[in-house]
Amino acid sequence: MQERLWDLVTVAMRPNYWLRYDSPLEVYNLYTSVVRLIEAGWLISQIRPEQEQKATLSDKFMARETHLKRPVIKPIEQHTVLNAYKVLLQSYKEDKLFTLRIDLFEFLFEGLHPTCVDYSPSLSEYLVDRYHFLSRLIDALYMIHDQEKRRESSEEDLLILEKYQKDDTAGIRQKDIYGHQLGDMFIYSKKEDLRQALSSSYEVLYHNDFWKYHHNPANVLHYFHDFVFIMDSTYVFLQERISRNVDPDQEWDIPAHILQEMESLPLKENKKPLRYLKEMFDIRPLNEWKRDLANWQDAVLSNKKISYDQKNTYKEVRQFLTGLIEFIELMSYEPEVKI
Repeated sequence: MQERLWDLVTVAMRPNYWLRYDSPLEVYNLYTSVVRLIEAGWLISQIRPEQEQKATLSDKFMARETHLKRPVIKPIEQHTVLNAYKVLLQSYKEDKLFTLRIDLFEFLFEGLHPTCVDYSPSLSEYLVDRYHFLSRLIDALYMIHDQEKRRESSEEDLLILEKYQKDDTAGIRQKDIYGHQLGDMFIYSKKEDLRQALSSSYEVLYHNDFWKYHHNPANVLHYFHDFVFIMDSTYVFLQERISRNVDPDQEWDIPAHILQEMESLPLKENKKPLRYLKEMFDIRPLNEWKRDLANWQDAVLSNKKISYDQKNTYKEVRQFLTGLIEFIELMSYEPEVKI
């Protein structure tokens, strides 16, 4: 894992280094593997007792672990693993999980050469500092894994882990990292740019070696991040209206000429955008839409032509996102919601 982190940092520091890989997807997979480890470390930090002094982690805590499959840890090993826990807990105390995610994404984004936004490389010394921070955290996680891999989680641990798993079932845990609201979407990304990104990302699926001749795969990450935000935010919008007992069959006062400009047929044929949202999220839950969107992104970055069946799935996602983009445009016509 240390090698993967170093490879990711090298991609960020050296222009066009990503071209040494067979596809941008290989670089993206470096990023996701490190992120998953950091997330796993955060979960470990959450199942440690709050009442203990986290800077010291007493021997009493180590003794209360249950379901041991091996003899008690030797004193020298116990000292080593206690130090590893100190590093772990201090790391997540200093930096929130979403901050570490953003740092890693910055490494990836800068390394894959974005051209769709005004972007000035800004990592340099900061990157080196963050690399050492993450490397130290990975060392601590390895030590914890090595010393405790034969132990089973306690019932209390499993309950806490189950709680976090349930919290993320809808896939919206990360929505708080977004810096703007749904209604402001087109301030940050133009509607036509989003539409073009949908179109070009679908056309890529018909080609092998696309990224051999196009050197800006970071643009894919940029727009697919926007698409995740749009899915998350429209879902939250729908849930808020449902919680207020808003009738999804209520018509919105949308001018005829606006409806005529809609590409999405369900939106074009009626004045009930909320009904459209409800039906689409009933057909496929948010986490399934996002899973298919993530798979589409992987396909775009893979440098490979894909099968007809996969294209059909991604065509459905494209059509759904086209409708969501147009829904954002219609939000100003929503009747006043009475609280």
